[in-house]
Amino acid sequence: MVIMSERLRDIEMLITFNEKVRRESIEDLVWVFIYNLTLVSIAMGNLYHEGIILRPEMAVIIMITSEKNYIVKKHILEIAFKL
Repeated sequence: MVIMSERLRDIEMLITFNEKVRRESIEDLVWVFIYNLTLVSIAMGNLYHEGIILRPEMAVIIMITSEKNYIVKKHILEIAFKL
C-alpha cells in the first residue's frame, strides 16, 4: 500500500477501516454459514419428515432481508469512511 500524502492520520484511518472491514467480513461469513446450513436445508425439504416446512415465499423474504442487510451494512461502512 502506498500513501501519497504526508498525513499520518491517513494511516490510522486505514488501520481502523481495515479492522471494521475484517469484522464485517467475519460477521457476513457467519451469517452465510448459518443461513446455508439451516434455511437452505429447510427450503430444500430436508426436514420435511420432521414436519418442518419452509414455504418458497418465506424463503424469498428471508433471502431478500439477508441481501438488504448486507447492502445496508456496506453503505454504512462507506459513509463512515467517506469512500
